Amino acid sequence: MTAIVAAGAMFLGVAQAAGNGGGVVSGVVQDAQGKPLEGVRVWIKPSVTTGLVEVRTGPDGRYRAQGLLMMPYNAYAWYRTTYRDKNVCLRVAPESVNQYDSFVPTDGAVRNFKLRISGLIDDRGNIYYGGEVRVFYEGIASGATVEVKFEPLGPLADGSMGKSVVRTPKDMMLQDIPVGAYRVTAQVTEPGGRKRPARLSRKSNDAGASTETTMEWESKDSCIGSFGNGLDRAFLYIR
Repeated sequence: MTAIVAAGAMFLGVAQAAGNGGGVVSGVVQDAQGKPLEGVRVWIKPSVTTGLVEVRTGPDGRYRAQGLLMMPYNAYAWYRTTYRDKNVCLRVAPESVNQYDSFVPTDGAVRNFKLRISGLIDDRGNIYYGGEVRVFYEGIASGATVEVKFEPLGPLADGSMGKSVVRTPKDMMLQDIPVGAYRVTAQVTEPGGRKRPARLSRKSNDAGASTETTMEWESKDSCIGSFGNGLDRAFLYIR
């Protein structure tokens, strides 16, 4: 009898929510400095079935989705902008780690977002908000090590000034470089210990390779609905 009553009460709660316009989720989307972001696309997506509620933020960075059923949802957000005359579409991070989790909009859920240009995308595993670089070695001796240095050419994609980043490729990849524009140099340490500047290019067997190049990321396609960072992978050839 208790189970029947509980099931009846749950059904009544769903019916009442639907009759009153359903559950609600709302929040605010901000940039890295805490200023509101307008026009951010927010998805309220059922966790265990199909269906989608899609809204955009207003001038105050706020959004509100209503008419939701009493079932689990996840919230996602994407921001399209222009950085150094290039189209950039970025997935926007939940404000805190627990806001990656699903929710039931029983009493009006809140899901806030904040723009990030580096750090782990917690619900993806080994995928980051920062830029990714696929590295290729051309004529680098076996056993040599390579360090790649990224020096900002100006403010990063979130408006911050950034700082130099030095990384050693792992499995021929450089991950989570804060999204921006950089002067790139590299140093090769030969197996015998001799150090030398590497020659770099953005394409294979480039006769114009030199000891530095520039790099920035862009989005050739819309990232809306993509659960990565929304950026195209960059390529770097080191010799």
